[in-house]
Amino acid sequence: MHDYKNFLVDPYMFGDLKEFVANITLMSDIHYVPVVDAGIPQRLRSVGGKQPYMPYLTGVHQNVFIQASAFNNASFTGQSFPLDVVYPDWTANETASWWDLWINELQVATGFSGVWTSMNEVSSRCDGFCYEDQIPAKSIQ
Repeated sequence: MHDYKNFLVDPYMFGDLKEFVANITLMSDIHYVPVVDAGIPQRLRSVGGKQPYMPYLTGVHQNVFIQASAFNNASFTGQSFPLDVVYPDWTANETASWWDLWINELQVATGFSGVWTSMNEVSSRCDGFCYEDQIPAKSIQ
């Protein structure tokens, strides 16, 4: 993936990936199965001329990520390979269609045969909360 961003392929390192996948599948019984993590990298804006990370931005707009608190609209932030990540809230109404959109974009870009959802549980490298402003006012006992 490009800069640890789910659903995006590095155009410089793997610009011809779709053609490669199509050729290798025709020539053998090898199939391309990309790994997509459950944690969506928090890439807030474009930096240094890079394109904005639309899977994250559209997810925020559609409110598909687990919320840090019932008292604000901020997404819960954990940490994984790309550092700060947010997690899809599969109980939210728009999450499945948001996920489908970006899986389809990856399919168009690569021609994959299947997807391996790695770390499909919400997992974080933080011991508890990553950021103080996400600690709940009252703990659940």
